[in-house]
Amino acid sequence: MNNRAVSWTIDVNEADANEWHDKTKLPMNIVHQIINYKNHLGGFTHPLQLKKVYGLADTDFQNLRPHLLVQKNFKPLLNSSNMNFSQWKSLGIFEDQQIFEILKLRKQQSGHISWRELVILFDLPEKQALWLKGRIIISD
Repeated sequence: MNNRAVSWTIDVNEADANEWHDKTKLPMNIVHQIINYKNHLGGFTHPLQLKKVYGLADTDFQNLRPHLLVQKNFKPLLNSSNMNFSQWKSLGIFEDQQIFEILKLRKQQSGHISWRELVILFDLPEKQALWLKGRIIISD
């Protein structure tokens, strides 16, 4: 990595692969690991979470650390693949019985449920469906 006294920052949630690569000089396979992990989490809430990225050496992380930013008001997206009952409940649009149906369906489908299934199953109005898609990570 080439960090010699150059002043730069990177927003770990906003940066795309090219920005990561250009600023950090990390290999693209590591950049993709960072982005995949960010997507899995729904976004980083703290720069220290990057320590858990597979393949990112601790020395590289320590060199990056002073340059990493996370927006103060950032709220991570919940991942529909691993949301628990209380996380579904916190969305405020599903009744308890509906949440049990979601969890049951997800279990039957090896941990996956699609946005389309939720919209159809619960006959969500368009506005509510679009709001939901903006709050959780879910496949089409």
